[in-house]
Amino acid sequence: MVDIPSLIASPAKIILGKIAKLMLTEIGLILNRKEGLKRLQRSLLQIQAIEDDVEERALNQRAWQIWLRDLRDVAYKAEDLLDTIAVYQSLRSNNNSQLSSMPPGIGMLTELQTLSAFVVSKRSNLQEMRSLHNLRGTLCILNLENVGDEQEAKDAVLSDKQYLRRLDFHWSEPKHGESVVQMDILTRLKPHKNLKELYIRNYVGFKFPIWLGDPSFSKLVEISLQNCPECDILPPLGKLPALKYLHIATTRISYINRSFCGARGATGFPLLETLEFDDMDKLVFWDGVVQGDLPYLRQLVISSCPKLTAVPMLKYLHRLEQFELKNCPLFPMLPEDVLPTELKSLSVSGCTQLKNWCHFIAFGKSVVCTS
Repeated sequence: MVDIPSLIASPAKIILGKIAKLMLTEIGLILNRKEGLKRLQRSLLQIQAIEDDVEERALNQRAWQIWLRDLRDVAYKAEDLLDTIAVYQSLRSNNNSQLSSMPPGIGMLTELQTLSAFVVSKRSNLQEMRSLHNLRGTLCILNLENVGDEQEAKDAVLSDKQYLRRLDFHWSEPKHGESVVQMDILTRLKPHKNLKELYIRNYVGFKFPIWLGDPSFSKLVEISLQNCPECDILPPLGKLPALKYLHIATTRISYINRSFCGARGATGFPLLETLEFDDMDKLVFWDGVVQGDLPYLRQLVISSCPKLTAVPMLKYLHRLEQFELKNCPLFPMLPEDVLPTELKSLSVSGCTQLKNWCHFIAFGKSVVCTS
């Protein structure tokens, strides 16, 4: 005959046996909050209560089955919580930045709020992120070259992660010859419109997805596009109503036109304060800025653009205070009257044609000019 009380007690003993191996203080550190520990305590108390209740009552067979079912449900919940603790422990001990893949079961941490990095690999694909709806703060997705296809990217459902404030999309190194594939993947990684900061590194698509430049991203204040060697078209970032900082580096772009600022008749970059172009060795010409664009631009940095020969009319940038030019040997000498009247600092280095120009500009400005 089956010993029912023993059968009931066995799941609880299994759970309690596992818990005995963990220091409660360690669990508290891993979860970094009392909430998880309370959940664990509640689950175990439920097991004990059901067991005591069964022992005290003489129940018919049907009632025994119901109690057994309830007991097993509680035991499974407690086991799930212990598995959750194990994944937390793995994340903490490995340090996100050093992981080569994510711990098994990361996708079941539906209450997880902080995850600084997700490493894509054969063992941990982006589909694991589907249920992580509560992620918040900063998330860096690493090794995006390991994403199998655009469906995997879509299954991450980043558009549901409304609490994320910063996203970093990072390919470990540019994979040439996969421009279309990577463009489709980035298209499917469209974030929620609450996003404030976006960084993209080592992307090899020849253009960016439509969502990058969509004015409905009304909270996006900072963008950095770094080392995108196949990109030859910039998105219409001037349409973003809240953008304050923009850094663009290492692209194939040779010409920047009006589309960068947005449609004619609308103010391009209405709140942008800092604009940086860096290491763009094919850029020859920047045009398309009209009066009224960039009304709040205070800092303009152009660095390592060896072919650049023309820039927009600087005099339209009425609030420009700091202008830095570095390693742009073909940059032409400009008449003094094209410089903004609010300009307070001009820094020029590695610009052959401007070697003597600094001596002729108006006094009252902080000027640093080196060969």
